[in-house]
Amino acid sequence: MSIERLIFASLEQGTPEWQQARCGILTASTVKNIITPKTKEIAKGFTETLFFRKKLLERVTGMVSDACDTNEPYKSEAMFEGHSDEDWAIKNYEEYSEEVNRIGFILLEDTELQYKLGFSPDAITENYFIEIKSRAPHLHIETLMTGEVPDEFMAQIQAGLLVTDFAYAKFISWPRMSQELAEKNPMQAIVITVYRNEKYIEKIKEAAIIFEQKITEKSDQYLQIIRQSEHYVPENYFLMPAIKEYTCEIMGA
Repeated sequence: MSIERLIFASLEQGTPEWQQARCGILTASTVKNIITPKTKEIAKGFTETLFFRKKLLERVTGMVSDACDTNEPYKSEAMFEGHSDEDWAIKNYEEYSEEVNRIGFILLEDTELQYKLGFSPDAITENYFIEIKSRAPHLHIETLMTGEVPDEFMAQIQAGLLVTDFAYAKFISWPRMSQELAEKNPMQAIVITVYRNEKYIEKIKEAAIIFEQKITEKSDQYLQIIRQSEHYVPENYFLMPAIKEYTCEIMGA
């Protein structure tokens, strides 16, 4: 069988081990960088984006791109609040519906079509997964009124359905509010069932295949330069040692 699914159940999302499992791989949350949310077509020039360049760096070095920076990866206050709200939303969902499980990461690999796609569900059951978005109230209220999943999240959900092979998923939009504000102005969360869109999923497969082709091509190009440099330095390349040495002279010494 050409399709294999690897489940990393014990990985905790956000940890270095979880980041390493996703290193250099297209994931459901990043599909939006290749498929435009509105037109659902593959974006032209995605190989020139910051997203693709970071993924290329991960692929050729084996290190998560943020780990190559001297500073810690940036996390905004909203990101911290979102993670906290996610746990709170799952707890409330279990009281409202049924118990769910937490899984760190799932990797789908298709050796026939030659692509990989990763997915980190917020929660999962035997029949569906849950995708939770903790959002600013002014964004959440529109979803609450329309009952429709915003386009910006649909690629991630459909990619998740491809990876898990489920028939449907549950999308939860949760208002990001302080306890004081929530008590004064209660605003309900909303749970929306999202079914597989096979046409959309085929487009995600196409995007994943093209992504793998492009990143392999660029990786091979980089490795060719490295192999050449073992024998001679190609013209226009100046190879520096990884560790810098600095010297200075004291004025008047």
